[in-house]
Amino acid sequence: MNPVLIIGGAHIDRKGAMETDYIIGASIPGTIEEVVGGGAFNVAANLSRLGFGVTFISPRADDTNSIKVANAIKPLSISDKPVILKGSTPSYTALIDRHGELVAALADMKLYDNLSSETFLTDDVVNELKNCGILITDANLPENVLTRISKTISDDCHWYAIAVSPAKVKRYLPVIERIDCLAMNMNEAKAITDRSITSDFSELRKSLEQLGLRGAIITNGADEIIAYLNGSEHITLKPKAVDDVADVTGAGDATLSGFVSVIETGGGIKQALEFGITAARLTIAIKGAQHPLLTNDLVLKELEQNQ
Repeated sequence: MNPVLIIGGAHIDRKGAMETDYIIGASIPGTIEEVVGGGAFNVAANLSRLGFGVTFISPRADDTNSIKVANAIKPLSISDKPVILKGSTPSYTALIDRHGELVAALADMKLYDNLSSETFLTDDVVNELKNCGILITDANLPENVLTRISKTISDDCHWYAIAVSPAKVKRYLPVIERIDCLAMNMNEAKAITDRSITSDFSELRKSLEQLGLRGAIITNGADEIIAYLNGSEHITLKPKAVDDVADVTGAGDATLSGFVSVIETGGGIKQALEFGITAARLTIAIKGAQHPLLTNDLVLKELEQNQ
């Protein structure tokens, strides 16, 4: 399989779950879970488990959180090449009340937001970009970095992009004509097209193509998932319901991972979307943003059982 270069976020995600009612100013008993997250990291982990050689580059600081990220990557078949910068390795801390509702969250993402192409895109990173055939980025990278990336990769490089959020997906607008496929949900599609979303996908695709976007994967929770690539007919598939959903955090990242793994090994768009949806089904059935036992055989077995 062709190697993949993945550049983007790898940070600490903390979730504090309260055991009693939330009271302002009070100490609330509960538990805290901490994992390494980030769209780019999730896709890197998934693709390594699906048999791809992965080089992973992310901005980090020289701190304990950076060590935690590195330790999460070590068990995976990933060539980890962090760029160490001044500041704090990003983190996201959420407080959840006993009813499952978000009370407050603190996002320390300054290291991402303040990235400059001069400091982050070192000679080594530029060399990786010039020689990569498959590139995946997430929108934790700011516009100035994405713009230089677009000017550095070869014309033959396949660029897949992860939206991350409605606010951050707009960072791709200056380079959108260079992206081969953008993975996003309906809210992110609405944000980047600056319009309300209708049920008519041909209308949505027209808006995306007017921006210059060659291809897209658009998820919408448990509803239909849509995909098209440059010049292809669009494919619409309805995911089969998952009886016991444990964690939907990594669903979109798993869908993109499975899609890329099939497209980049010569499969068609329908086969790729089916494989991606199945990888997402497996992922949301367990806690965490990635399935630790994800393999091609596991996805194919699940796909056969649900056809």
